[in-house]
Amino acid sequence: MGNPGQEAGLRLTRRATLALLVGAGVAACSPGDNADPEPSPTPDPDALTREDVAAQEWALVALYDAAIATEPGQAKALATMRDQHVEHASALGSTTPGASAPASAAPDRAQLAAAEEEASRARVTSCSRAVDAELARLLALIGASEAGHAAYLRTGSA
Repeated sequence: MGNPGQEAGLRLTRRATLALLVGAGVAACSPGDNADPEPSPTPDPDALTREDVAAQEWALVALYDAAIATEPGQAKALATMRDQHVEHASALGSTTPGASAPASAAPDRAQLAAAEEEASRARVTSCSRAVDAELARLLALIGASEAGHAAYLRTGSA
């Protein structure tokens, strides 16, 4: 006769029970055929805003490059503002200019001021689109810088 509690021919040892439990645990933790091996990264809701503003900053850099090439007497002041636009683009995560079209003709101070004013107004829209509060803050600072550039270009002082 067999052990009490032993059914007809079925004998589970502690080792067999443990192996079944471990196997079931591994199966439960294993991804199925439809599961992604890695979760997808959460998309940045501000990616398009960052890219758009960075492209606008690089377009301003191109305008300044054209102006600097034709106005050597103004090169130092213009280069300072140009370099600030490079810093703006960099702060947005862009380190190289995109495929912005080069300036067709060298802009004068009034045209540069108008471009800066337009950019400053565009930052208000960019701020309202920003989801991240830090990005909105950065865009507001960039807009203030652009407004300062416009004032300097129009009057010769900040």
